[in-house]
Amino acid sequence: MIFDDVLDSILIQNFTDVAFIERYMEQSRASLAMALLKSSIGDRFQ
Repeated sequence: MIFDDVLDSILIQNFTDVAFIERYMEQSRASLAMALLKSSIGDRFQ
């Protein structure tokens, strides 16, 4: 995805701690996936 590439390049410019970047990316993707899952489940049961 283009968004991921842009986000990755912004993070790499601002942070040199690779472990921090990886942890941040994992958390943001996981929370995004969870939000999408909750909204799709919510739509089905309404």
